[in-house]
Amino acid sequence: MVPICLILVQALGGTLRYSGGLLGVNADVTLFTLQARAAIRLQGIPIGGVVEGGASYDTDYKVTLDDELTRRLRHLRVHIVSVFPTPSWDHVYVKVRLPFFLGTHTIGLARDTSITRVSVC
Repeated sequence: MVPICLILVQALGGTLRYSGGLLGVNADVTLFTLQARAAIRLQGIPIGGVVEGGASYDTDYKVTLDDELTRRLRHLRVHIVSVFPTPSWDHVYVKVRLPFFLGTHTIGLARDTSITRVSVC
């Protein structure tokens, strides 16, 4: 039982949640910092409902979207230009290039600190 608890604590200990939005699209992102992975959920009328997927990132915060998410965003003509966190990790900024005349924008995602840690073991 102890090894399972240690794995859960390690996995949950490196989890950060962020949310924000731009132009009618809400973004919820969960970062799994120990694995350098992100779970991404976009929701809103401009994107036709809900788009979900995953991504990985390196130490320079260069993001590689999973194939399905890449395909969905390409279909919407949305391109992720860059991603960068603040030094305190209280915000993550995502620079996106939108289709047509909408141009390039930066989406500010604020860290969700309302989640309290619960001991599972």
